[in-house]
This record gives sequence, structure tokens and C-alpha cells, in this order.
Amino acid sequence: MLPSAARASASHKAYALIEVLVAGGLLGFMVFSLYTAFSFGFGIIKVTQEDLRADQILVQKLETLRIYDWSKINTTYIPATFTATYSTSGSGQGVTYDGAISIAPVPLTESYSNTLRQVTVSLSWLSGGVPRNRSITTFVSENGIQPTNPDSRHSAFTLPELLISAALGVLLLLGAITFYGFSASSFVSMANYAELNNQTRYASDLISRDIRSATSVATATTNNLVLNALDGTNVTYTYLPASGTLSRAKGSQSRTLLKGITSLTFSLYQRPANNAAPYEQFPSATPATAKLVALKWSCSRRVVGPENDSQTLQMALVELRNQ
Repeated sequence: MLPSAARASASHKAYALIEVLVAGGLLGFMVFSLYTAFSFGFGIIKVTQEDLRADQILVQKLETLRIYDWSKINTTYIPATFTATYSTSGSGQGVTYDGAISIAPVPLTESYSNTLRQVTVSLSWLSGGVPRNRSITTFVSENGIQPTNPDSRHSAFTLPELLISAALGVLLLLGAITFYGFSASSFVSMANYAELNNQTRYASDLISRDIRSATSVATATTNNLVLNALDGTNVTYTYLPASGTLSRAKGSQSRTLLKGITSLTFSLYQRPANNAAPYEQFPSATPATAKLVALKWSCSRRVVGPENDSQTLQMALVELRNQ
């Protein structure tokens, strides 16, 4: 039988090796799971941003194609391939899109089939090592588009034990605080990216629709664009650098489309001056001669201190179809 002192000391043994290993394994599994969740979330956001930029590139190529006359559509004037880039950091190192433009006869037997061409614009790029592609097809007519409306219980700790426990507790607390800060910042970043994606997609679609259906440009500056609408009520887009907002006004109705804008510009372009003009090189225009409206903006969100989440660059080139 063990002496009472030996029995007392036996109840205060340290953790067994297997207990330490199990605890360490559980902690490692939790950290790995959280890291995996963050990585997956940011990966989804990255793919969404790349898809949005791909859509913009495809639409822009089709918009500019409508500027050229029938003789250029039927020749090798339109390049068969092109490249475009997209970077969310603004450093110029990002995704490279490889594109192709195919112009072929339409699969129709009607008598007017000779006045139509089927145009297919396709894009391919690598996203995280995974090949992705997207394409869009439309018909181009020789006669153009007709305008429509639209845990100790028995003894106290010794001093060394207390000191060691305090030091370990401080280290664990610092680690927990650091991990909490990282987690909170990551969640906020993911929410900001999702909000910026939705906001810019909605604004881009609405502005493009208004430009396509407008009869002409009334006035335009780098921060302001006024369109003559088909119903006779002008549509005004105004960028306020002081507040970083873009608003849309039509008649008595006004609303804010974008917030957190760091830069925004409107530009006007006209048809090529002559047949010898290089592809997609359009001369600047006045409101009276404008056929294309270019818009370019960048948005950002502040998380902690100087750290920003940036939806870096959104741009579009839209044709005035009724002009």
C-alpha cells in the first residue's frame, strides 16, 4: 500500500503524452479548417471578379465591332486574336485573357443571309491553374441596328509553476488576440469584396443600358454625363470626388449608384475618321459627334488602418445605338 504522501502526489501528475498529442492535433485541425474556409472564400471572390472582367471584355469587343462598316467586317481588318489583362492589385500582374474573334456566314437559308455575319468572341484564361473560358455570339447586319424603344483542486501552485503558467497564459492570450484580429479582418474583407462586386456590376449594367438607348449626348465632362433619352427626359450621371459617389438622376428621381469611388472618368469617341485608321483607335469626340462613351472607375473599402480592399478597375466602352 502506498504512503499517504505518495498517494497525494500521484493525483497531481502532469498531462500524459497522448493527451498533449490529442490536444495539439485538435488545435491544428481547427486552425487548418479555418484557414481552408478563408482560402475557399477568397478563391470564390477571385473567380467572380475574373468572370465579371471577362464579361466586360466580351461586350466591349462587340460594341466596338458595330462601329465599322460592312466592308471591314468582310475582310481581315478585324484581328482574329487579342489579349487583355486584369489585376486586382493595380500592379499590372494579374490575369491574362487570350481572346479570339470569329466572323463567319450565318447558318441561315433566307435570301437576306448574305447581309448577315455571325460574330463569336471567345476568351480563355487560367484561374488558380484551372483553365476557364467564356464566349458570346451575335449577328451583325450590313444595314446596322434599327433604333427601337426600349479546469487544480488539492494544493496550490508552486512559484515556478505559477510563473510558467502566467507566461504561457500571456503567450496564448496574445496568440488568441492576433488570431481574432486576423479572422475579423478577413471576414470584413470578404464582405467588402462581395459588396463591391455586386455594386459595380449593377452600376455598369444600368449605365450601359442608358447609353445604348440614348439618342445622343447632351453634355459631358470627366465627372458628369448627360444623355438625351428617347422619352425626352434627360438622364444625368454625376461623380462627386469629395464624397466618392456616383449618382443617377432622371426627372425628379435621383439615387446613388456607387460609393467609395477613388476615381471615375467619362470620355467620348467618334467613328474612325477614315478607313486607314488602326483597329480600335477611335478619335476623341464632342457631345455632338459622340458615337462611343467610355467610362472607367475604381472603388475601395478601408478595413484596418491603411489596408484597403480594392475593386481596382472597372471599365467599359458603350455604343450609342440610336445616334
